This record gives sequence, structure tokens and C-alpha cells, in this order.
Amino acid sequence: NNIIKGVLSMNHKINFLPILPVIIMIIFNGCIDSGSQDNINESALIASDIQNETKMLQDYTYEWQKSYSDYLNDYENLLLGIYIDDINGDNIPEVILDINGLGSLNVLYFINTEMKVLELTVASFGHTNYIEETGQFINLHFYGHTTGTQGCWEQYIYSWTPDGYVMTVSMERNTNNYLDGYGFINGEKVYNTEFNEQIDYYKKIEEQQSTDINFIKLYDENLDKLPNSKELLNQYVNEKLFPKNNG
Repeated sequence: NNIIKGVLSMNHKINFLPILPVIIMIIFNGCIDSGSQDNINESALIASDIQNETKMLQDYTYEWQKSYSDYLNDYENLLLGIYIDDINGDNIPEVILDINGLGSLNVLYFINTEMKVLELTVASFGHTNYIEETGQFINLHFYGHTTGTQGCWEQYIYSWTPDGYVMTVSMERNTNNYLDGYGFINGEKVYNTEFNEQIDYYKKIEEQQSTDINFIKLYDENLDKLPNSKELLNQYVNEKLFPKNNG
């Protein structure tokens, strides 16, 4: 089920703008063909209603508003929570989606006239932390937790740049690598000693500098959908993406 379907009625109103002349022409032509003065008057009222509905959109002309709205309206996967704020200081809000409760996030951002999605995935054992001071996401995709996964470590750091979010650090090591005494940092082979030092370094950063993302939660701790989740989502998204429309 599309749990976001119809999040913003604003999005649907936008779609009328490009086809408004066509709608009016079709209605008007149909009235002429029928020869009915009543139908002509009715078509004029319909066209007037459409114009009144779309007139208010003059205050909401930012392309990022439409891009985010389209994405949310088309989103059909699990969505446990949402957070919207300008976290990178570019005067355009980012939209962060909690998509599985395990630390997997989709970060929507707008740059160079287009929306992009940073997908931060987490397996059963891992997490994602946001470091507000540096504007970085630390994504621990997976770490070893059994004999068969001993020494495994997959961690990626994404930093905000003029080109958007870019992976600036990668740390990868599987069990065979670990037993052979090495791992890879940014694609370069390093001994376990150096690899482990980097693990400890980033753990310390996370412990001291991580910033909680205050999601608007749409599910409870038992992963049951909140009865008012739709209303919460609609209200929050409209307030954050269309503040002028809310006074």
C-alpha cells in the first residue's frame, strides 16, 4: 500500500497548470458542440474553479518543493519516520526517511536544479549516525558478530560537498582479510592495526559528536502503524515544505 499516497494536495494542484488551457478548451468546445447555453455557463464555472485552485500556487514556485512532493507521493515502501530540515546550510531543506528502523535512511536533497537521493543502507548489524559539526553521515553497513563473520567491517562516510553528498571514506574488511591481517581503507590495503585504529577513531567521533535525528514517528516500537500516522505525515510535510501555506 502507498502509505504516502496523497501526502500533499498541493502536488496534485501543480499538475493542473501545464494542461489548464487544454482542459478549458476541451470543456468549451464540448459546450459549443452541444449548443447548450447552460453547458457553456457550467464550463466557465469549472474553469474559474480550477483557476482559483491554482492561483495560490504562485507563492510556491520552488522546484525542490515539487520534487520532494512527487517523491513522497510515489513512495510505496515502508516508512517508519520522517525528518525535514536544512541540515547542510544551503537554505533548502533535506528530507530524511527512516525506512527500516535499523539505521537505513534515504536522504533527499536538492542541488543544481535536481533532487538526489543518498541511500544509506544497514544490514541486520550496523547503524547510521549524523555528525552535525562536520555535516557527515557515518554509515556502518555491517560489522562481524559471529564466528563466521569475525573481523568483518563495512563502513562508509558521506560528506557534504559542492557536488552534493559524496563518499569520502570507505572501510572494508571481510573475515578472510581479517584472518590474513589486513583490510582496505579507501581501496588501499592496510594492516589490521591501522584498520582497527580507524575503527576506534570513528567510534569516538560517533560517541562524542553524533546528533539525534528527531524523526516524526509513524510506527510504534512494535512496528504497528500509528492510527493517526497519515494525519501526522500530512501536517508535518506541509508545515516543513510549504510554510507560507500555513500562515
